Amino acid sequence: HPAAMCQLARLYKDGRYVEKDEKKAFELYKQALELDYINAYYFLGICYEYGQGTNIDLNKAIEYYTIASNKGHFYATLQLATIYFEGEYIKQDIEKAFQLIDSDLMHDKINKANYEDYISLKDRIREALNKKEEDSPLETAKELLDKAIIYKQNETFINDRQKLNEAIEILEKLVLYNDLTAIELLSDIYYGTI
Repeated sequence: HPAAMCQLARLYKDGRYVEKDEKKAFELYKQALELDYINAYYFLGICYEYGQGTNIDLNKAIEYYTIASNKGHFYATLQLATIYFEGEYIKQDIEKAFQLIDSDLMHDKINKANYEDYISLKDRIREALNKKEEDSPLETAKELLDKAIIYKQNETFINDRQKLNEAIEILEKLVLYNDLTAIELLSDIYYGTI
């Protein structure tokens, strides 16, 4: 039975009631995986991530976490979201992390035992997304415009031509992505209303 194999593997991994043997634990997880047991994917992800009973292989760790997550495993999804959020092993992708953590799967499987981990990670991701919004190219362009232009009694004076040119360069790039605010700001600059 695959659940029993995983339980026995955990005992070997931790050295509880038996002599600690991470390689034996790894082999038991692989046997449970052959029976398509969802927890085996998650535990093999841990083995590959931390080198427990095998060599560290972060690509395999992410592969197994992804399979387990796609099969509805809460902790694999949490681990995968953490990996994408922290960007330690792969390119950071905060949006992907948020998609994972904010999925229906996560909402459906929250319980008292995992609530704190879930909320802590979700708050950290949400904070990073908010910061990313603040650091967006549009916000940078607006800040440059504010520094480049002085408004006095319904008249506009260019204070810093370099900052104005930097803002225009950013806005022109955003226009390529059909950013409506960037289009408005550029047209205001070109038609002299700024």
